[in-house]
Amino acid sequence: MQRLEGLMRKAIQDYDMIQPGDRICVGVSGGKDSVALTVALGHLRAYLGIPFEVAAVTLDPRFGGVETDYSPLEQLFASQNIPYEIRRTEIGRIVFDLRKSPTPVHCVPNSAGAFCTTQPKNLAATRLPLAIIWMMRSKHFI
Repeated sequence: MQRLEGLMRKAIQDYDMIQPGDRICVGVSGGKDSVALTVALGHLRAYLGIPFEVAAVTLDPRFGGVETDYSPLEQLFASQNIPYEIRRTEIGRIVFDLRKSPTPVHCVPNSAGAFCTTQPKNLAATRLPLAIIWMMRSKHFI
């Protein structure tokens, strides 16, 4: 985790990625990349020298109409003092039942680009694309 935070700190400082007062919203899938990124950003608040906030949001696709249990993420982010929101969606039904797609990826080409340019309603984030852009540009260390 220290190596990840060190690389993030360098990138943030070298490229002026975070400004004082920014609120960074990380889209969390529950996978190791998005969870590690969120926790690392939470840790960086303490020693980066730039006052900023971190929040996390998960879009539950509700595959098969079943809500996913995200309580382990809720507990982790609560322990790190990172606000976390789960938004239940109909993505599963739309992708598989209506569009008849064999995989979710079929229906969201270039989804990272779409998320980088779209501001979700009711998320007061000033730096929504940071996590996605940073992860896409930093694959050499993952």
